[in-house]
Amino acid sequence: MADPVQRLSIPLPLTLTLPDGSDVIIDHLTDAQMTEMYAMIKDAAQHGEGYGMDEYLNEEGFRSEVGSGEKLAVMRRDTGELIAGVGNSIGHTCRTQVVVEAFLVVKRSERGRKLGYLVLHLSILLARDFGYVGLLLNMVRNNTVMQKLSDYFGFTRVGELPVSCLLPSGQLEGGLLYYLDVSKMGALKNLIQQKDGKYVFVIPG
Repeated sequence: MADPVQRLSIPLPLTLTLPDGSDVIIDHLTDAQMTEMYAMIKDAAQHGEGYGMDEYLNEEGFRSEVGSGEKLAVMRRDTGELIAGVGNSIGHTCRTQVVVEAFLVVKRSERGRKLGYLVLHLSILLARDFGYVGLLLNMVRNNTVMQKLSDYFGFTRVGELPVSCLLPSGQLEGGLLYYLDVSKMGALKNLIQQKDGKYVFVIPG
């Protein structure tokens, strides 16, 4: 079981410079931002991007699944707008209490800025720093971006679901399961680095 008082290995709130030169602030996700994160997930689902139309029927269902875990917000530094959300929680896919499932979303208007790398990196840090054994990703089969990110961070594909969710077209789509043993993450890619007195997010290559 994870120790709830164990501290995250990065200071919060954290001002971080992205590869495109813009700054974001990373901090604990507030209750109001939970509602915003849910809205971003519903928007992604309506465009067939990463979530199914039937993933969460209402915000109450989303909160019941994600609300008890560790959560982070990624906000624009200039406006404070939430542009990405990170949640790790004991999910329904895995029944053990030592493996958490990641719930990640990036606002559609912010795509293409390496935020996918950032939210998955933060999810891994949360899982490791709070003492969990593993991190599970349960993704829609057509989410090729998340598959690429999973490979980058060393996840192993451990299974698939013939039917996982409903797409906007009415088609049923399958799902893929990826797993990472975060208890052996001594060699975790160090993507959040300090340079010239500030924190920067560095994507090699």
